[in-house]
Amino acid sequence: MSGGGVAGAAHIGFLMGLQERGIRPRVLVGTSAGGIVAGFLAAGYTLPRLEQVFAEVSAHPAWYGLVDEAENWILHHTLREERGGLIDLAGLFARLLHGHQMAVADWSVGYGVTATDLLTGTTVLIARPGTRAALGRSLTTVEAVTATSALPGLFCGVQTSDAFLVDGGVLDDSPYDSVQTLAEQQGIALDLILYLELRPQRGPLRPTPTEVVARTIDLLLAKANAERPTRTPVVHLRPELPAGAGLFSFALYPQLLAAGQRSARDWRPPASAKP
Repeated sequence: MSGGGVAGAAHIGFLMGLQERGIRPRVLVGTSAGGIVAGFLAAGYTLPRLEQVFAEVSAHPAWYGLVDEAENWILHHTLREERGGLIDLAGLFARLLHGHQMAVADWSVGYGVTATDLLTGTTVLIARPGTRAALGRSLTTVEAVTATSALPGLFCGVQTSDAFLVDGGVLDDSPYDSVQTLAEQQGIALDLILYLELRPQRGPLRPTPTEVVARTIDLLLAKANAERPTRTPVVHLRPELPAGAGLFSFALYPQLLAAGQRSARDWRPPASAKP
């Protein structure tokens, strides 16, 4: 599951749509927004509860005004420049994961999130210890979802003894290779990519720090998606997102969720696929 900010609601809708059809993925790996979804589910959240929490966060006035009132947001949240960002989301994730604050070592097998290590310039897989190439022996779920979604310079990253972890989408917005690492047997690999289209900005751009960062990342993601190579035998899915979908499009949450559900309902396994 790729990144995409609030557009990650489509991931929840897609998984809900699969569940309605009686399909449950054996392996679930995400990065950035997709990593938040995978991490919460790994920690014991149910899909209905996850959808409810994401809806509540999207409807919160402080989040609705994130782009237009960045200064107000920053003033009311912890500034942690020594952790490489202006906003520390660890506190928010800790509140949302109350009662589910387990260590990554206690995650169920088959769940993982990816992050980028700024020290080595590589993608790292955070999953249950013992998994090949997985980093997770000493991390908590809060640290895992904080790392995978830490947009560089805006959200704080996670410092470990030998790594500094930020958003996994910096190097690879599609964690297919990590899925292959966790998969014990071959199956159908669904690569759910949220394509943010490159569109002209309507109206003037307010020069708040958050809006400038958000628009910049939207453009970078759009360019990366346009140049994304096709991998086989992966099934690449592209939910039809509503116009204006982007990192902080909280008002579009219901439409984004529905877009994911439609994509799951319309998808058909290849005729050659084994049950």
